[in-house]
Amino acid sequence: MKNYLKLSFALLAMALFVRCSQEDFSPELPDQISSPQLTSSQDRIAARLGTGLSFAMRYPAVRQSLKESILERFDGDYNVLLAQIRNKEVVINRNGSTSKVTFGELIMEGIDAVKTDNNTNLGSTAGTMSFLDSASRFHPLLQIALPQLESLSAEDWRADLDELPLAIVPEKITEDKVPVMYPNGQTLTLSSLEEPSQLVMVISRNERVIALPKHTTLYESVNDPGLDCEGDPFLETGDNSYVMIDDYYEAQNDCTNPGNPGSGGGTGSETPPAGPVCERDSNPAKDELTRIKFTTIQAMREAADLWFGGDMEIKAVITYITAAGTPHTLTKMYFGKRTDFRNCGLINCDPKWVNMLAEIIVWTKTGFAQSMNYMFFEYDGTGTTTTTTVAIPVTINGVATTVNSTVTTVSSDKPLGESIVNYCDPTSGTGTMYNTGVLFFEVNQQ
Repeated sequence: MKNYLKLSFALLAMALFVRCSQEDFSPELPDQISSPQLTSSQDRIAARLGTGLSFAMRYPAVRQSLKESILERFDGDYNVLLAQIRNKEVVINRNGSTSKVTFGELIMEGIDAVKTDNNTNLGSTAGTMSFLDSASRFHPLLQIALPQLESLSAEDWRADLDELPLAIVPEKITEDKVPVMYPNGQTLTLSSLEEPSQLVMVISRNERVIALPKHTTLYESVNDPGLDCEGDPFLETGDNSYVMIDDYYEAQNDCTNPGNPGSGGGTGSETPPAGPVCERDSNPAKDELTRIKFTTIQAMREAADLWFGGDMEIKAVITYITAAGTPHTLTKMYFGKRTDFRNCGLINCDPKWVNMLAEIIVWTKTGFAQSMNYMFFEYDGTGTTTTTTVAIPVTINGVATTVNSTVTTVSSDKPLGESIVNYCDPTSGTGTMYNTGVLFFEVNQQ
């Protein structure tokens, strides 16, 4: 364990980079550089990937192939999972001859080139592919990302010429710093709050994908052939089934909520509110969460991920109550660039509406209670599981009461406030605008 910490940011020395040919070298024993931030098991796995990747990135062909994979933006962001490229082949020139190798083989070669204080080889102690197998099992969402900066993006990377600094994002960031390795072998830290002035490759955890471990209760429960809960995997490996997080939540919505959802609401007799006829009475269409906007630019900046976190992920959790008093939740996701949320002039920036266009339910007066709760988060997906109690005032069988429900999140998700939506709120046109204190949002009927 101690040796892993010391090796977490090992780089090959500058001498390895300065050759007559960038692809003609013989391995040498690099210095050992410690990084005390990397303390968890997933941090150590990420650090070992950093060691192997820094070795592989000396080959221009590897850099160009990696750039191609990142530019595919499989989840909408500039990144690629290790699981997606470990078996990808690339042709490199070494010692005057060409050879075809996989990313995984080059990463293992880089890890094997680094030795601990007691001269133990790191990469092959439990078999040639032991690191890649352990990463697949214990850190399946490990990714290589090239975050978009204010004035630079992955398209600007001259992969045939330039090696990039390589940062590793630990599970717990201390003193607002992240460790970074430079191509010359120097290890420093970068501010986690301020954007760097150049592109930086980042090893981190993907936030837009869920990995369902195979042969577990979780995997079996969402792949029950009698239920429609699994979503559509975009990648299958021996250990995991990979599903986009928004597809996963939509599948869960369909599986765990009554109706489609919204075609029915259980038993019981909801007391209609007194007063004029409501617009939903005569409109059978589903409700729609049409668009969202931050209340201020400062609120947007506070909600946004740090520079290495990529684009923004907004999670909306809608809690509604059946006429019998049973709470249900729907989860809707929105992925967008930070620039989508603002309009900037020469001097100032103002918040900007973003279309979310998320279907909710067909809200009938007799099938459901007269109030819903909309709660928003900037989704991160890491950390310890937490629950928040949602209290919704309703009238069930003519009796005014409060139904409590719980919303499950993780500690790193940033709360963006909540608001009650009422049945008789206007739904025509743009519908009704609500304010969580951090976000404005609008709900209408399609």
